[in-house]
Amino acid sequence: VTWKLNDTGLSGVELWRNKDTGAYAKLLGLPGSATNYHDTSADAAGSNYCYQVMTMKGDVPSDKSNEVCGTP
Repeated sequence: VTWKLNDTGLSGVELWRNKDTGAYAKLLGLPGSATNYHDTSADAAGSNYCYQVMTMKGDVPSDKSNEVCGTP
């Protein structure tokens, strides 16, 4: 999963994921300069995963990004 950061000085990036249109859950937190993540925890082909990114500036979260979906 890749994304473009539209801000500087971010304290973190959160990656959120859902599986097969289920509820979104936080997958992990990354450093504020991160722009990609390879999701090795996605299981067998056939499941559809969607991702959203949320950035943190201090304790202030951004809105979540548009979702990007795909299958492993």
